[in-house]
Formats: sequence, C-alpha cells, structure tokens
Amino acid sequence: MMKSGFIHGDSILQTQKQKGTGLTAKNPRPVQVIHAIISQNSTAPKELYHYTSMTVMDSLLTSGQFWASNIFYLNDAEEYYKGIKYLINLYLAQPEYVKLLREILNDNGSSSQGVFSLSFSTQNDNLHQWITYAKEGGVCIGLDNERLQEYSIALEGKDNKNIKHNEYGSCKDVITQAIYLTNEAVSKSEIDDMLQRALTWEIENKEDQNRVKDELSAGTFSEVTTDGIKDYYRLWVSYCKDSAFEIENEYRAVFSPIFAKYASPPTVFYHVTPSGIIRPFLKAGFKETQDSEGISPLPIRSITIGPAGNQQSVFDSVVHRVRFGETNVWDYWEKDDYTAFKRNYMEYYCGAIQEYLKKNNLEKIREQNLTTVNQRLRDLWRTSNKKRLKKDIKRLDSGKYFPEDNDCVKEIRDKGITVESEVCVDSNDKTANEILRYIQKNHFFTKEGIWIKKSQIPYVF
Repeated sequence: MMKSGFIHGDSILQTQKQKGTGLTAKNPRPVQVIHAIISQNSTAPKELYHYTSMTVMDSLLTSGQFWASNIFYLNDAEEYYKGIKYLINLYLAQPEYVKLLREILNDNGSSSQGVFSLSFSTQNDNLHQWITYAKEGGVCIGLDNERLQEYSIALEGKDNKNIKHNEYGSCKDVITQAIYLTNEAVSKSEIDDMLQRALTWEIENKEDQNRVKDELSAGTFSEVTTDGIKDYYRLWVSYCKDSAFEIENEYRAVFSPIFAKYASPPTVFYHVTPSGIIRPFLKAGFKETQDSEGISPLPIRSITIGPAGNQQSVFDSVVHRVRFGETNVWDYWEKDDYTAFKRNYMEYYCGAIQEYLKKNNLEKIREQNLTTVNQRLRDLWRTSNKKRLKKDIKRLDSGKYFPEDNDCVKEIRDKGITVESEVCVDSNDKTANEILRYIQKNHFFTKEGIWIKKSQIPYVF
C-alpha cells in the first residue's frame, strides 16, 4: 500500500502557505498540496541518476536545467491511460466517478498544454536504462540527492521578455517515487482520502470544506469540484508506471500548468526527436532559496558514459567538455564543506581500483600499490589544477580535501578486497604504473570533484 506523507507534507505546506510560493492567490489547488499528498515520504536515496543523450547532457552542463517532457511523449505512451484505467477499476461501484475518469481518457498530446514529467532512477549503469533512455553514446548523470533535498525546483518562464525562474516546490516534496501499478499499489480509501485533502486544504471556511466533502461522499459534484477531481486524477496518473518497469526504481517530478498558475507562466519549448515527433518540454532547474536569483549549479557527482562502439572517444570528449568548457555545476572543491569533495574522491579512487581488479581477475592487491597510486593521482590532480590552486595551496596541503593513504587502504579492505602488506623493493613498481595507466584511460576526476567513468556493461546494441 502507498505510505502516507500527510503529516510531513502538511507541515511543509503550512509554511509555504504563510511565506508564499510564487503561485497566484486565485489558484484553488496549489500543486504543492498534490505533490505532498502523493509523496510516499520514504527515505530519500543519497544519489539519483538521470539517463539521457549527449545533446541533453551538453544543455544541462551549459544551463543547469533539465528537460521535463510532456507526459504523452514518453517512451511508454500508454502509461497515462493505464493509470486512469487502474482508477476506473477501483471505482467500479461508483459510476459517478467512473464517468469523470472515462472523460479524461479522451486526453491526448494535443488536447491541452499537458502535464510534464522529469524522471530519475536509483539504478546506476543499468542495461535496461541504457537501452531505453540513452542508446549509443548516451550518459548517466549522478546527482547528489542529499544536497537536492535542500533545494526547490524552478521552471523557466518570461515576464516582460525577461527570463524568470519561478519556484515550483521543494525537491523533497516534488521528486517522489513513481507509482507502479501492481494489484496493491494503492487502495480506494487512500485515493479518497488524498482527493479530499487536495480539494479542501486551501478552503478556510469550515462550511465550504464540509460542502466539498459532502459532494465527494454523495457523488454529486459542482462544476468547480468536477474540474478539481479531473485535474487531480490527471496529476496522480502522471506518476503511474506499468509494473513491468518496476526494475527502473524511478523517481519522478511532475509539472502541471493546470495547477501552477504563475504571473509569468512556464515557457513550453520544443525538441524534434529522431522519430520526427516535436516533443514539448519545460526547463526545470534548482534554487537554493526562494529569494535567490536565477538557478543554482547542478550538484553532479558522477557522469557515466554508456555502452557504445566509440565509447573511448565519447569518454574523451566528455572529459574535454567538462575540463575546458564552461559548466554550470556544483564545485565541491570551492565549498568549505571539504567532506563532500573527499567523499567523491574516495568513491572515484576505490571504484577505479575495484574495476581494475575485476577486469584482471585479481582478488588481492599490495598496500604499497594502493598508496603509490593514491599519491600519484593526487599529484596529477594538483598539477592539472595548479593555476587554480595558487591561492588555495594551503588548503590542499592541509590534507582536509583528500583522504589519507591509510584511509584509502581501510576503505578498500572494507569492500572485501584482500590487501597484502608485503613491501616491494622496486620503487618503480610496474603494477602501480599499470593501475595508474588504466585509471587515467578509463576514469577522470574533475577539478570540481566530479567522477567521469565508463559503463561496465558490454556493448550489445
């Protein structure tokens, strides 16, 4: 059954109601209410992954904004209708609700401005995701979701030809798990409860609240309540996925101009797909605070290059793009919280070592090789960023930003790898040099603290 997010969501919403959110006062059903109610309020994953094409990735690095696609133009064009049919089965004993649900079955990709969806996953380097969303040269972008929990999502619009980024809602409420349509995905009582809360939350008059509740109970709706029920169902089913896609473990943000009536509404952009469809999309970015101007840099922790016949060339091009091009990404090195940079480096270092051992069918490694490789990787990072580090050399020498050799060895041991303490007399250890060459060819750690790597799935497309 769906876990309730009411207590968590309502407290946030009360705060938003007092402060204002950028929504007009005339909006009777603020979208934050719907999102908080749908939210399953489960423990947020530490990292979220977004599979996409190189074109979209380049746009992301430049603008810091994702493309949220119209719900009718996703890879499964039927999932919207499957959600409606799922609700129809729940309401078979109440024909007045079934009538409204059958009416929105007539929705299509051109019948309204539509609902827009932005998808993430908790799965990194997943074959199903590569085939479905990022074929031939695509990438998987790993986002620091712990940091995103502190942000709000903002949609790009225009006000007197000036670009505006209107706050849409807190990431912790807007981005939530998709609803997979299994037999026990949600009960009718939960849907009824959520619907009642969505339609009465902003009504302050107790008598009017009771009137709406009576309408819902009796199945005789006023025009306003009818429109509200339909719009709520449209939004709810936009979170739905066929149970066959449960392997994706998707997290989704849904944006609906039906609910969010801004003074400067979100701009709808268009992108021509390889199949010739002109796909509508919104530009969604992140804001650290409600009062901040523009959008914040993307908190990217990793970029994985998908399986492809030219994977090495794609990898090299992405490294070049991030290393020498302008980017709008979170800079972990520049922040005072050095623990995040150190954490990212440790994952890069340990992940590269593990990958090398697996590729070469090795089950153990010498401690001397681990420390030698760590020291050389740090020297390489320092050399490639020496211009930037002139004023920060004391910070680097303090040791705060990179883990100590002993910490790296311990982390490798904790991952179940045997580490031998035997010391090799040859200081120019061939094994250490070999490991270093492998890491340099297949991994890159950017000046900001982003790990760029290759998918380990064989190229089978």
